[in-house]
Amino acid sequence: MSVKRDIRAYNRQVEHACRTHLGVGIVTWRSFKYVFYITTLGLTLYLLEYQDVEPVLAMVFSAVLISGPDILEWWLVREDYVDYEEVKRPDD
Repeated sequence: MSVKRDIRAYNRQVEHACRTHLGVGIVTWRSFKYVFYITTLGLTLYLLEYQDVEPVLAMVFSAVLISGPDILEWWLVREDYVDYEEVKRPDD
């Protein structure tokens, strides 16, 4: 399989899992993720500049927050075991 085909198949799986479990499409989900990433970056910068938090602690906090949506996406795709023809259909 090519990389393009694998990415399309994964995107169909994420789309189906998000619609099934969260009720949103992949574009909404990805938009939420990126807005969350930017907010996390802003919070980390705030902690570093104004709250005198140790830099290592702020970066660990940021890494934990950033990994949250990715872990949720992985879990949703993993738990979405419903045989759905659109997800399983090979690309034309």
